[in-house]
Amino acid sequence: MAQKQRHKKRSSRLRLWYWVSGVALGLGLMSFVYFYFLPANSGFAIPSRHISSDSDVESQTDVSHPSEAEPSKAAFEPPSFPSLETSQVSVEVACGFDQFVPFHSTILNDDDHWPYSLWDENDELAPFFKESDDCRTALDDHVNDINPYLWGTRDKKGPFAFIELKNPLTFGRIFADPEGDFSRVQDALDRPECILQHDSDSNWDLTESCHADSIMNYALINRYCFHNGVRHSPFIFYRDPENFTLEQDQFMWKQELERTWIEKKCEELAPDLQLTTKWNSDLIKLLVSIDNPMRLKGTVATLIELAARLGDEAAGLTQGYMIPSSSIVYLEHGSGFGRLKRFFSSGPWKELQSKKAPSVERFLQTFQLLADLRQTQTELNWDLLVQHLCEPPYDAPNGTSSRSHGPEDPEESDEPRSCRKVINELYVDELISGPVLEVVDQFERTAMELELFN
Repeated sequence: MAQKQRHKKRSSRLRLWYWVSGVALGLGLMSFVYFYFLPANSGFAIPSRHISSDSDVESQTDVSHPSEAEPSKAAFEPPSFPSLETSQVSVEVACGFDQFVPFHSTILNDDDHWPYSLWDENDELAPFFKESDDCRTALDDHVNDINPYLWGTRDKKGPFAFIELKNPLTFGRIFADPEGDFSRVQDALDRPECILQHDSDSNWDLTESCHADSIMNYALINRYCFHNGVRHSPFIFYRDPENFTLEQDQFMWKQELERTWIEKKCEELAPDLQLTTKWNSDLIKLLVSIDNPMRLKGTVATLIELAARLGDEAAGLTQGYMIPSSSIVYLEHGSGFGRLKRFFSSGPWKELQSKKAPSVERFLQTFQLLADLRQTQTELNWDLLVQHLCEPPYDAPNGTSSRSHGPEDPEESDEPRSCRKVINELYVDELISGPVLEVVDQFERTAMELELFN
């Protein structure tokens, strides 16, 4: 009897324990659901924890199986938004390139082979080009983002291709306020401290007070609007109308739209902005006086170099160049006066400009150069760097071995080695460490994103 009573008490306690446990479990589940879904549907935001950009740089010791850090579960991941490039409609789509007549059908029947303007003498658009708000917006966005030193050519290398600036040099920048820029140039050149002679030291502390960026803008406004800079730009023209692709045809139309856009912008400018003896003879005399008398470069080039001496970063990247298939030569050499001048005169930088196939020696030298540049707080364009170094075709070999670690593998000698193989060899031979390792990590990630790391 006593045993039955003990069994009954034990059963009662068990039933009570099960009931309490069930209630607690139900309350816990309700609390979890409530607190889990509340942030997503209420007006309260979960504060995100700042993660240093250096936190994703890991040392990789196992080349064949690189280690990957697991993402922190405590870190809040903000919602992803479409990038600016993907959210913008392309010029080809917005302007209806598929409705355009073939580009060659619009060229003049003479030796110049130059296309008709999209606007006729009455300032009306050609009938085959239907302007729309979408087209105008897309064209504005496109040309405003073009760097004048990279316009009209597919050769994307050099300072303006590989280095990103806080105040990028674009057509949007130079056309933003031409009259205001001219006024600021006049103000700067009225003050002796802003007039640096050709043999004077640079003074980057005067960047803002002497309006170095306006000096650069004004120089390029004159080059493109008053010194035939648009006509002298190195356009690509596929001359054989019977053997060109749709892509090539649309590329030529896009060049024509860009050229016409700039010309229309130039037509809106006041004539007194011209750097000519008719309009600004005193300014020309001043620029001639500060130019090198033994090697006169011209007023525009002198302005650009002055802007570089005064600290405009864009002017400090400029290098003289010649327009292909013409006798036009631009003589500015602002890169000799900017804050990165020691890099541009170095052997590794000159070697980087070449389009040689990947090799241990080339990559080791390049990665050290990029690490040194990053030490100066310089931002790099990783996409263009990776494309330049990892994307064929490459220059023909000069007959000397590009490797310094033994003879080439016969199986690899017929074609260039991939970026992946070269970088793996850098890891295996333990040739990289410290800041260079961080550069290689960024380079690898970019190459994988561009699908050039195979």
